[in-house]
Amino acid sequence: MHSSTTRPSSLLVNAIAVVIAVIAVGAVGAASPARAADWAMLSGTEEGRPDGIAPWGFAQLLLESQPWSTPVTGLQAPPLQKFNGSLVAAELPESFDLSVRRARLGLRGSVPGTDQRLVFIAAVEAGENGLTRDRGMVLVDASVTASVFPGLRLRVGQFKLPTADEAMENNPSAASFTRFSPFVSALLIEQDVVEGAIVGPALSLRDVGIEAFDALPLWQGEQGALDLGFAAMASLGRPSHAFDSIDDVNAQLVHVVSSGPDLTGRLQLSWLLDPKQRHRGNRDEVSVWLWRQQGARLVPGLDDPTTTSAVARVRQGAGGQVRLAGVRVRAEVAAAEGAVLAQGAFVGQPAVVLPDGVAHGGSLDVSVARLGSLALDPFTIDVGADWLARNPDDPAASRFLQSVTVGTQLTFNKTFRLLLNAELRRLEVGAEAPPDAALIASGLSPVLSTQLNLVF
Repeated sequence: MHSSTTRPSSLLVNAIAVVIAVIAVGAVGAASPARAADWAMLSGTEEGRPDGIAPWGFAQLLLESQPWSTPVTGLQAPPLQKFNGSLVAAELPESFDLSVRRARLGLRGSVPGTDQRLVFIAAVEAGENGLTRDRGMVLVDASVTASVFPGLRLRVGQFKLPTADEAMENNPSAASFTRFSPFVSALLIEQDVVEGAIVGPALSLRDVGIEAFDALPLWQGEQGALDLGFAAMASLGRPSHAFDSIDDVNAQLVHVVSSGPDLTGRLQLSWLLDPKQRHRGNRDEVSVWLWRQQGARLVPGLDDPTTTSAVARVRQGAGGQVRLAGVRVRAEVAAAEGAVLAQGAFVGQPAVVLPDGVAHGGSLDVSVARLGSLALDPFTIDVGADWLARNPDDPAASRFLQSVTVGTQLTFNKTFRLLLNAELRRLEVGAEAPPDAALIASGLSPVLSTQLNLVF
């Protein structure tokens, strides 16, 4: 699993975190844990909320370390020799380091007199993550959703793309682990690379565009209900944030005119045991889904990073989950073609975007809150396994990352949640990979993390 860390102004981050914490203390009981849902429907439709405007937000305080890491020595290739004595993934501290990972504060609500047919959501974020890289604070969500008629809702603005379930879920209340699975962080979170350096904020699973979506009730009876959720989105498709500046807006419009928009679609079929839970985030269900995203990207040349070429970028995947009697099991797979990011193992090592790169990955996670008649409350036991294969058919360039995470969640109340994770990682290299690659792979070490989520 993966996370990106940066260091913006600690004063700004801590100030926003304190504001969120104060509001959260007064909002205990206003939120609920969410573990299974149709996330497009829950991300901004305001189901069950009163008319008007309400503040919302969260803060995530993170302790993270790789205490058993050892420096890599013996690197032979001239470009790598300067990294002898360095740690693999040195952005992760050796000893526990406290940081404000995310501090998000916003407003949401519905326009009075519209019977919640016109709703909105907006939020800014600070923290030490890829989204805020080089910026300190960014506008992360800004969208308006209109219920046109039963069976069709339209959303316009900047919001999450309808892709993998893990990417769409409400992270502070639903994520089982402190870090994204590799297939999400490596294949879905885009990074802007300029002459070997990752610059600016990550796309962070969002884009600016328009989306048509809804959940259609297909059948309902004594055994439950069957719903079909759909989402189709056309978006700008650039790894930056359109609302940062007028120049950025113009650049994205030029990109869309010249290359066309990104097109993303998702279908989800859900059997609900209790139809009354339809708009809850922790509903009992059996769901399966498919999704696909495609668009064009300008990729720096491998031989000359100052030149760029347009390539097709395709991401697609499938998954399913079952949540019954306090147990949730979710499995997802994804495949990527074109514009695949390959980051160096060391801080300062150049990153490249592989124009014709291919990769695939997946995850399986199990969360247990009840064992038969025995409720584990306030604890939840979590176990996850995931993998990411990059360039699997190239015996020299292939890399296969595997990880297993064991953790527990302690839910103090509906606002405060503590996650404890231990992640074991293993990296395999291709049979014809250079010796330095195997040496670097041997330097990958386990990661321990603790994260406190404060939500209101």
